[in-house]
Amino acid sequence: NNTPRDQATLNALRQLAQKVLQPIRNAFGPFTPSSTYRSPTVNARVGGVSDSQHVQGEATDIHLPTVPDETLARWCARNLPVYD
Repeated sequence: NNTPRDQATLNALRQLAQKVLQPIRNAFGPFTPSSTYRSPTVNARVGGVSDSQHVQGEATDIHLPTVPDETLARWCARNLPVYD
């Protein structure tokens, strides 16, 4: 089961969607994240580090096929400066 259970994780996921993913979608168009929340069990099974931000709902993995990763990274640094 990879369902987040606690309110803090749900709040973090909501913030991630609103403050990171939606602005990226607004700028570049639709995409599907490949990984966002991971339960500790799933995180361990995929080889994630034990203190991964994915476990707290504070990380996402995305790739935009039509946008070079460097372009996306620069855009994020300029437009989402409070997020790493």
